[in-house]
Amino acid sequence: MSFPAVELAQPQNSRALAMLRLVGVPGLIALVLLACIAIGGLWRLTGLVPTPYDPVALDLSSRLLPPSGLHPFGTDSLGRDVLSRVVAGAWFSLMTSLAVIAIAATIGTLTGAVAGLLGGLADEVLMRITDLFLAFPALVLAAAISATFGGGLATTALALAAVFWPWYARIARARILGLKNLDFVTAAITLGASRRYLLFVTLPPLLAPTILVQMTMDVAFVTLSLSSLSFLGLGVQSPLPEWGGMIYEALPSQPRAWWLAAFPGGAIAMTALAFNLLGDRLRDRLDPDSKSRGV
Repeated sequence: MSFPAVELAQPQNSRALAMLRLVGVPGLIALVLLACIAIGGLWRLTGLVPTPYDPVALDLSSRLLPPSGLHPFGTDSLGRDVLSRVVAGAWFSLMTSLAVIAIAATIGTLTGAVAGLLGGLADEVLMRITDLFLAFPALVLAAAISATFGGGLATTALALAAVFWPWYARIARARILGLKNLDFVTAAITLGASRRYLLFVTLPPLLAPTILVQMTMDVAFVTLSLSSLSFLGLGVQSPLPEWGGMIYEALPSQPRAWWLAAFPGGAIAMTALAFNLLGDRLRDRLDPDSKSRGV
């Protein structure tokens, strides 16, 4: 009588194994990081404290405690629980990075697609504007923009979006130039399809895999850039937790209180590694010929 139950369970197990093979360990780490975003967002948006301790609550009697059962990541110079701050900081570090990538990818992809599809003078003007942004070192330009407009999380996010969109423009333009000469696109134009229809209906499904892979891999770069700007005092301001800011606050206590920089730094490193490897997996899955081309 147990055989039917076993047979019913097998498809579910096979689907779970197939999903696990697709995302692998990097995908599981990314899911953990997304769970941290949800926890940090719940605290930030509702005031509830789902973490072991309040991330901003001071406890001067528990200053600079090393990692222990009570505080697995230790406490900082103001007695705040480092584990709670690392988890809550995912909201500021990762959610901001995802927002930056969404803005940059939208602006850059649309710009590059329009340039590639229209060609001529429009292509020349749009690409020269893109080259203007690419002429400056990315982090220096982002720091200059953020500092000019007073710093803060929103300003820093927009500054990073201004730095990253040109890369998407270049990628989208190159992809569109290869797609618009395909037979089915030529046939659609012959049958009267407008450029707007091509831009928003025909070409996006073909462009999406390339942009999705790039967005996944850029999570690491944007997170590192955001942490760097926060380290310089241009991002999230204390007492709110953000991984780069936490490393900056840890400097006066180094090397004695090693855990203050090790755990937020480890979170940044884990994020960069997980999303880079996840991007590689998605690229291989969505474009199996990429390895043979040496991409």
